[in-house]
Amino acid sequence: MRFAASLSTHPDAPTAVGEIVGELLEALGEAPDVCMVFVSGEHALRLDEICGVIRSLTRVGVFIGAAARGTIGGVRQIVEAPAISVWAALTDAATPLRLTIELDGREAVVKGIDHEHLDQSAALVLLSEAAFPLDPVLTVLGERHPHLAVVGGVADSRGSSNPRFVVDDDVFVDGAIGLLLGPSDTTAAITSQGAWPVGEPMVVTDCDGSTLRSLAGRPATDHVDNIVLGSDRRLSDDGLDRTNHIEGVDLGDHWADADPDTIRRHLRLGVVREEHDSSYTASDFVVYPLGLVDRLARTIDVDADIDTGTIVQFHLAERSPSGAGLATALGYGGGSSALVFGSPHTGEAAGLFERGIDTIAGMVCDRQIGPIGRHPGRPHLFKASNTALIL
Repeated sequence: MRFAASLSTHPDAPTAVGEIVGELLEALGEAPDVCMVFVSGEHALRLDEICGVIRSLTRVGVFIGAAARGTIGGVRQIVEAPAISVWAALTDAATPLRLTIELDGREAVVKGIDHEHLDQSAALVLLSEAAFPLDPVLTVLGERHPHLAVVGGVADSRGSSNPRFVVDDDVFVDGAIGLLLGPSDTTAAITSQGAWPVGEPMVVTDCDGSTLRSLAGRPATDHVDNIVLGSDRRLSDDGLDRTNHIEGVDLGDHWADADPDTIRRHLRLGVVREEHDSSYTASDFVVYPLGLVDRLARTIDVDADIDTGTIVQFHLAERSPSGAGLATALGYGGGSSALVFGSPHTGEAAGLFERGIDTIAGMVCDRQIGPIGRHPGRPHLFKASNTALIL
């Protein structure tokens, strides 16, 4: 499998298309088998026209296009400005999808997916508009096709009546589209939520919906204080607490100069959605912001409903975007190309580029699809995260 990618920020759409097509054909040396095109800014209003010209000039086989809030190309991220980012590949297995869903009571019936074909594929890139019910689709994919690496995102939530998606010659303003790859393609799906576990996993021992009363048998606010103030409280000369330990866990030099208010603002709660018997790592948690910390009631609110008995662990969000989250999630894995779906202004593609993955394209999403749990993980719909398919 060979890859090429190109990004143009030229404000004139025909000029941008010419730049991109020239780069793709020069890199591949022949017509690609598959292209994915992401268009943002004023260019998104001409999605169908831009995609039609690219498809015609490249003579590509399978074609997918989407209007997006922003585009990703190489190490760059362009948000709400004119840009076109294209990913192309030579592969013997690429199939486009057009997805719809019907709800029969609580059961989700997915239309447009050949489950036998999914069994024979390695990865699915899934793009939807905001009104499409992704959660039941992801549940079906996780239960029936646990081997499948699934990434993607919600393309745009601004409610435009202009075309949002292109599949070959067809244009759509709603629903979802997808691209199946494999089975011969080596893939890995990864997720970065921009936060890392601190302390130890704990069991929720008392809660009411999104309000946590006690963790591991202790008032919830006690655990917040242990993180914010540290277990061996010590004050610096200016009277501010400079402790950088949490119950014996070193937060590292990055947090050595952090005052309690800074730590508190970056505090999150990770919730295990797929419990297992072995130790938990960052990939096992869905990370949520903390809401009200009620010191009178000794409770904390979380941006999610949680059941008693759930395993949770506090996380600290990065103080400033490092761009290393996806590279860290990749671990010792490798690859040469990536499709990235991210939050604005995070720069996660730069970390992948430094790892030698130099053919990168994607889009900025309102919400992101990526794996949760042990490899290959179950697909989950995230907020304010970054996901990638590594090839």
